[in-house]
Amino acid sequence: MRETTTTVFTDRLRLEPVTRENAGDLWLVHNDDEVAEWYGGWKPSRDEAVQQAEEMGHGWRAHGVHKWVAYDRISGELVG
Repeated sequence: MRETTTTVFTDRLRLEPVTRENAGDLWLVHNDDEVAEWYGGWKPSRDEAVQQAEEMGHGWRAHGVHKWVAYDRISGELVG
C-alpha cells in the first residue's frame, strides 16, 4: 500500500487528505446546508463521517488519491 499523501499548500489553502484523524472536520463540512445540497440533502451522523473518513483514508493509502479537507492557510479555519 502507498503512504498517505502529504499536506498540499496553495496560496490560500492547506489541503489535508481525509483520514480518520480529521473525520470531525469531514462531519462539519458535510453537515453544512450548502454542502448537503450536493448530496441530496443527506447529512452524515458522526459515526457515518468516521466510516467515510476511514474509507477515504484507505483510498489514499491504496491508490494515492481521494478527497481533501481544506483549511485557510493563514488562520487554519476549516473552509471545505
